[in-house]
Amino acid sequence: MRCWRVLVQWLPLAIAGCAQQPADSGVSPRLLLADIYWAFTGETYSSVDEFKKGVSDYHESLNIESKWRPDEIAIEEPSLRVLYVYWEGDEQLDATVDLVADDGQRFSTAELIFKLHNAVVHRLRDHDAVFFEGLIFEPSAKDASATCTLQLGS
Repeated sequence: MRCWRVLVQWLPLAIAGCAQQPADSGVSPRLLLADIYWAFTGETYSSVDEFKKGVSDYHESLNIESKWRPDEIAIEEPSLRVLYVYWEGDEQLDATVDLVADDGQRFSTAELIFKLHNAVVHRLRDHDAVFFEGLIFEPSAKDASATCTLQLGS
């Protein structure tokens, strides 16, 4: 069911993203980190190390084979704009979060999801769709930041 939901959410974004790219750019959106299980609940974390432990504990509590590789490079970009949706009452709202890599070059998996969690948890923690299902990634063009769309499930 999870794979089907990701595909259904991803396909319209992929089509739209490809339509926005020049035909000869060779750049297309791709789904990243979909094998990381996480829920945007609770509070913010004070350090990446504390967050790494939180994700490891979460994977252990689910009794699954963990694909959590916190120190692997997730995205080779110095900055990233993440788009997501949330609800206020009956109204669906769009939001944007701008993240900057600590080393100014790239994001590790832990750094990316840690920063993303701390930036969005206050809006998402009380919603049904709080489960991380990956990021639709579009590499940066010459004069633009790389962009991701946060995929959430319930």
